Amino acid sequence: MAPLFWVNSLSMSSRLVIFFDFETNGFAGSSVLEAALIKCRVNSEGEAIPIHIFHRYYHAEESFNMRAFEVHGLSPDIIEDNRMEQMAEYARYFAKDEDLLVFSSGCSHWVAHNIDFDKDFLPFEPPRRFCTMRENTPVLRLPRRSHRGFKFPTLRETALYYGLDYDESRAHNGLYDATLARDIFLSMVKKKHAGALGFLSQM
Repeated sequence: MAPLFWVNSLSMSSRLVIFFDFETNGFAGSSVLEAALIKCRVNSEGEAIPIHIFHRYYHAEESFNMRAFEVHGLSPDIIEDNRMEQMAEYARYFAKDEDLLVFSSGCSHWVAHNIDFDKDFLPFEPPRRFCTMRENTPVLRLPRRSHRGFKFPTLRETALYYGLDYDESRAHNGLYDATLARDIFLSMVKKKHAGALGFLSQM
């Protein structure tokens, strides 16, 4: 079902934004196994027009990481099954796929939940960045267990705060997570969150 944010046209100036998530074989320096990027035009009313989706699966160039697998469930066999289902004609490895550069051309605004992690897997530095996790830390004000201050809210906690549905069975599916990051951001804009509006106003 299309989100309520979708409109056929935007009544005011808008910004091209990419919402993205990577599922990986580990931390920075390891391979991207699933790349999910959603390109939209977004205005300051929290309305969006979908432009294009980049969603691909890749094999790891290094040894299989069991700890990462326990998070996202992407084994080499599952990755290959997904590639076959997509009838993939793109690169076997993320680092070799130059189509991402074409997809992202002309877009300077990037949004993700915990963007400091995901951005390190991009082959370039995104010019304008917005983190739905960090920006919502003082909004949700969830206490840390052992320290003062507030903990970073999970994607689930943030989605539920904004009244969005959350399907636990789809957690750590790259496209699902990118979609939630998008809907969280649009909810923030609708609520006139200063950080989200300031981000959209940046040239």
